[in-house]
Amino acid sequence: MWQLLSKFIYGGSSHELQPISITSNLIFLKDYINVLIILSRQEILKLTHIFLAKFEFFVKKGPFWLK
Repeated sequence: MWQLLSKFIYGGSSHELQPISITSNLIFLKDYINVLIILSRQEILKLTHIFLAKFEFFVKKGPFWLK
């Protein structure tokens, strides 16, 4: 599969590789998009945990103007 994909990327005989190469390229693109989605979900979770930790600290400590 990688040989076909590299032939598609770097050139080759287009009339014999075109259907397989397009399929390989779409599979690669789908996997790449899935990785991006997973990474973005992890980033969102990390930022949510940071926000909640700061919010919890703020609630426990209380606003400074009330002290």
